[in-house]
Formats: sequence, structure tokens, C-alpha cells
Amino acid sequence: MAVHDPFYGSRALKRTAGALAPAGVFAVWGEAPDAAFVKRLDGAGFLVERRRPGKGGLRHAVYVARKV
Repeated sequence: MAVHDPFYGSRALKRTAGALAPAGVFAVWGEAPDAAFVKRLDGAGFLVERRRPGKGGLRHAVYVARKV
């Protein structure tokens, strides 16, 4: 996703962080790991944990981002 994406871009993630209470949580499901998305979440002020639910085969990624 591009940095200027209206939902997952840098500016949108900063607005999301601003809307959350201190220590608020923002979770996003994705089809695959995305290092650039993790970097944008980090830049927006989130502490990010990527979870890979399921065992074996095709597994998706869930990003749990906590506002710091």
C-alpha cells in the first residue's frame, strides 16, 4: 500500500493514532506480512506486534498496534 493510501498510509495512521485513547489498540488483518506497513505503523506512534494465526499452509497476518 502506498504511503498516501487513505486508509493505511502514513497520514491515515497518524490520524488513527490521534483518535485513540492512550494505550489504545488498532488491529488490522492482512493477507501477507508487510514490512512497509509495520514501518508506517511505527512512524505513526504505535508499538506493533504481528501475529500469524493458524498452523501450516497459507496463513494471514494480523497486526496489533498499541498507541505509545
